[in-house]
Amino acid sequence: MHRDDPPLPSDRLVAATYFVLLSATGAWVPYLAPWLRSAGFDAWWIGTISAAMAAVRLVSGPLWGIVADATQRTARLLVVASLLGAIAAILALLSGSATWIVAGLLLGALARAPVGSLLDAVVVRILEARSDPGRYGRLRLWGSVGFLVAGALAAGLSELSPVLPLWLAVACLLGGAFASRHLPDVRPTTTGTAFLPALVLLVRSPRMAVLWASATLHGTALSAYDSFYSLHIAELGLPARWTGAALVAGVAAEIAMFAVARPWIARADPLLWIAGASALSAVRWTVTGTATDPWLLTATALLHGLTFGAWWMGFVEVLRKDLQPETRASAQAMVASTAYGLGPMCCGLLAARLESTAALYYWSAGFGVMAALLALLARRIPAPPT
Repeated sequence: MHRDDPPLPSDRLVAATYFVLLSATGAWVPYLAPWLRSAGFDAWWIGTISAAMAAVRLVSGPLWGIVADATQRTARLLVVASLLGAIAAILALLSGSATWIVAGLLLGALARAPVGSLLDAVVVRILEARSDPGRYGRLRLWGSVGFLVAGALAAGLSELSPVLPLWLAVACLLGGAFASRHLPDVRPTTTGTAFLPALVLLVRSPRMAVLWASATLHGTALSAYDSFYSLHIAELGLPARWTGAALVAGVAAEIAMFAVARPWIARADPLLWIAGASALSAVRWTVTGTATDPWLLTATALLHGLTFGAWWMGFVEVLRKDLQPETRASAQAMVASTAYGLGPMCCGLLAARLESTAALYYWSAGFGVMAALLALLARRIPAPPT
């Protein structure tokens, strides 16, 4: 930490920022498709809009990360992205025109694409300045708590009106922008390769390319759950409360994983955690597509602790170990954009061409197997030079 850097924030502030910003995701992502359906969009349009939003995230996420690394103003960009995301959502929700709804959703995708990755980059830098990188999971779990609370609240709100969960997301984005204002931009304590040469090494790295491909496949499957599970429950003829039940079960398991798994990931090769979580996801999606009993579906959601929680911590640890601080925001944004940009785009296009959500989960099981094999392949490829 440099002498002229601002004071490091408290754990309480960092946890609160994770809580409100990821609460927005918990209220927005699972309930966007039902709102679009209520607004008159059919399945083809919902899938196409989802794919278009993912395409925007795919491009905008890395660009935000590159700007963050080039300027070393990651926390300030997080404030801008959160505010812009809220404004775009308000535009979509208040408009009665399909054109303006789509425009607002695409602008929101552009703004929200980097929020999670920018926050992760800021927090990892703060923890390294404290010489306590292992605390990441204990702080990140509050984002999952926020996702859980907002998702459960949104489930009840959706029974009153499909648009209410999305207004909850707007409020959370505004709260996240306010909290992010108090996070500092901590500069690297050591000087590595200059930013542009380091970025070139990152982009040209075969190991990173393989990991991004793995993240894309895994993200495609996760998007089938995040964006289409509520429709799957409806197709099975089950009440909407079972969407909330699965959300609670999955995120509760995720919180537990963030709380306890960091020492295990640190002792083992994090790539093995990525591979194992991806392989386990194949089981999860197969059961999700096959089962019709709501209790079994909810129990299967408990695997989310491993198929997302351990998977995400594995990626954060790989990037922390392999890369210089000067390019981590870019790398984190690229992982997020492949997993939550290219992945959802593929998922949306696939969903638009399938007759049922069950078929989408069978495809997702295959993606999980391929993602696991790519993660194992990455272990045989050297990390980018530093």
